[in-house]
Amino acid sequence: MGKTANAAAELAQAFARKQAEKYYWALVLRVPDVEAGMVDMSLAKKAIGKDSKYEKVQGDDDGKNAVTYYQVIDRAGQKLSWVELTPITGRTHQLRVHMAGIGHPILGDGKYGGSDAFFEGDAIAKKLHLHARRLIVPLKDRTLIFEAPLTGHMKKSWQFFQFEEPTIKRHMLTK
Repeated sequence: MGKTANAAAELAQAFARKQAEKYYWALVLRVPDVEAGMVDMSLAKKAIGKDSKYEKVQGDDDGKNAVTYYQVIDRAGQKLSWVELTPITGRTHQLRVHMAGIGHPILGDGKYGGSDAFFEGDAIAKKLHLHARRLIVPLKDRTLIFEAPLTGHMKKSWQFFQFEEPTIKRHMLTK
């Protein structure tokens, strides 16, 4: 995690104190009526089917609190939108369940969006369209910012829908 024990400890403390900010990009079905909002839905893992080794995360009042902010960045008509997701909590499959829970499953997410989460034809990969875009970690004397460019199927989908991906710096350090 860090090159020295002190650096590793400082990074671990930032994550333990929940100071790291995480930003994700996703392509979701349709356009939310509210273009910027918050999803506050408690989540719990539930066994599915006869074999309890398979689990699915579901909204559940008895589950653990989970909060996600979202913002529509762009849209492709009314069929699809590009959103930025900011999880405040860090639950398993949180972003996927939250977006499906408000009626806008992530493109390619058959587990939570069902067969509706896929487009017909070969132009769009039948893979999950969720991307860890930016991580901001405040440390004692500096802030680390990591950004990841789109790759593979995500980049092709952005090109297909004619979304403009901003130019980024991969790693930034601010004081």
